[in-house]
Amino acid sequence: MTGPNFFPQFFTTDPGRAAITGSPHDFEAFDIPTLRGIGRTAPYWHNNISETLEDVVSLYSDHLLAKFPSLTLPGEKEPDADGDIGPPEALTKEQKSDLVAFLRRL
Repeated sequence: MTGPNFFPQFFTTDPGRAAITGSPHDFEAFDIPTLRGIGRTAPYWHNNISETLEDVVSLYSDHLLAKFPSLTLPGEKEPDADGDIGPPEALTKEQKSDLVAFLRRL
């Protein structure tokens, strides 16, 4: 079968939807849960490390989006106030508050 990187793949630990449908097009394809109602489902993450949506967005901005510049839009960057090694936060305070407001409306 062809894997998600379009190269031949001979084994997998999780065939995804292909285990249910039998279709090779569903190989390693997964249903993603919706974000509807996310503002009412705290705590967040698999290990409950974020109590609020603000914490989630800050973590994404500082530790995930900042490490992958191709995922962020060019523009203003916040200084890295928490002192960790790495690039500055990817989102401004205004962008983070806008994103939290959007997520709460879902």
